[in-house]
Amino acid sequence: MKLTFEELLQRKRKAVLRNNTCERCVLCGKETDIPIDLPVDRRDCYVEGSGQLCRDCWRRVYGE
Repeated sequence: MKLTFEELLQRKRKAVLRNNTCERCVLCGKETDIPIDLPVDRRDCYVEGSGQLCRDCWRRVYGE
């Protein structure tokens, strides 16, 4: 499923409103330990142009 920029912003806003403070994996949907407000250049398992991955999906995709 490909999201538009506006849809992604709406998801972010809804997550904040639900007091969800951590990102979700863009592949499996699992909640990660990455705070939503952490800049992307300081994140582990972040893929530019795609978004945040959990560690399991990161290992599955990149084999690390």
